[in-house]
Amino acid sequence: MDCRKKTILVVDDEHDILAMVQRMLEREGYTVWTSDNAEKAILMADVHKAHLNLLLTDVQMPGMNGIEMSAVILSENPALLCIYMSGHIPESIAPMGALKEGVNFIRKPFGVGALTEMVNHALVTPGLPPPPPPQ
Repeated sequence: MDCRKKTILVVDDEHDILAMVQRMLEREGYTVWTSDNAEKAILMADVHKAHLNLLLTDVQMPGMNGIEMSAVILSENPALLCIYMSGHIPESIAPMGALKEGVNFIRKPFGVGALTEMVNHALVTPGLPPPPPPQ
């Protein structure tokens, strides 16, 4: 199975990061849809749920945060894979919704290699924890 024929919804309120992540993933052959807020992402995920393979979301956003948003989206599409990204360490985010063990998480800033490795791993082996970060 060629995991690069998959569709990813990227959600981040920072437009520069959103555009950068979109370019990174499109260069790897993924179809990428973007949203700069949770409400729009929920609508997109609902309308296109049959075609969506992965949700890649920032954790801290104005209004509804990424953990809350993903819970709404996953309640309608429980098979959807999800990767969380943040500039903060997971332990500092835990009070917002407790990232659970085995949840995919990538810390900003990240390079294209780390991002594509995490995305490829999630799409090829869903349900497994991500690989350890490169040293």
